[in-house]
Amino acid sequence: MEIVIDVRPLPLRTQLAEYWDYRGLLWHLVVKELKVRYRQTVLGIVWSLAQPLLPALILGTIFARALTPQAPDIPYALFLLAGLVPWSFLSGAVSLGSGVFVANGYILSKVYFPRAILPAASVLTAAVEFAGGCAILCAWTLAAGRPVRLSWLWLPVLFILNALFAFLVSIGIASLNVLYRDIRHALPFLLQIWMYATPVLYSPALVSPRWRWLFGLNPMTGIVLAFRHVLLGTPFDLRLGAASACAAMVAAIAGIAVFLRLQDLLAEHV
Repeated sequence: MEIVIDVRPLPLRTQLAEYWDYRGLLWHLVVKELKVRYRQTVLGIVWSLAQPLLPALILGTIFARALTPQAPDIPYALFLLAGLVPWSFLSGAVSLGSGVFVANGYILSKVYFPRAILPAASVLTAAVEFAGGCAILCAWTLAAGRPVRLSWLWLPVLFILNALFAFLVSIGIASLNVLYRDIRHALPFLLQIWMYATPVLYSPALVSPRWRWLFGLNPMTGIVLAFRHVLLGTPFDLRLGAASACAAMVAAIAGIAVFLRLQDLLAEHV
């Protein structure tokens, strides 16, 4: 009997169908990760929800006068939390997802399954905490005396877009991390710089118009500004938002391209 091994990549439709067939594995990995993370903890998920909340309270007290939001009736701590919630999710999801191929190398080299399931499980795990952070953000907005706005209906859309972007960035970084292990050391530093370059702590209006266009090169600028606009009614710069969306698409396509190019080599180099 003759066995032919075809190394040509599968059509995209076939690959997507394969991921659907392995949805049970994805669910199992997410549940397992959540159980491991909160096993033998007293407060459980509260620790994760405190990650954006406590910095918002502390920094909101320290920089309340220096970094005021554009709308004077919005408490700076609330303004800050509206930026920290989507950013904390992205940072946490990328940090978790970037190392999954290396951490699960023993599985990759023994069992076949669609490789992107591993970073997808990490992002979905972080998305559970992201949902809790969004709930706290909405509750604080109401407690601050701001009414429910019709624009809140856009929150699920922004939630999905942020999660999708985090996933596509994660699979690219995770793939590169298999070949270049320096990435795991550089990533925390790069994420910190990325946060300062994102209008999380401040409004773009505080930056000189001469340099404000640079925010459009940041894929997270549009998401942060959109969260604040939807929840708090702060101004939304359409030009910055459109440029940021284009930057996000470029980063997402780059992540996909890197993963597709390296996915067949992961088990060999892990």
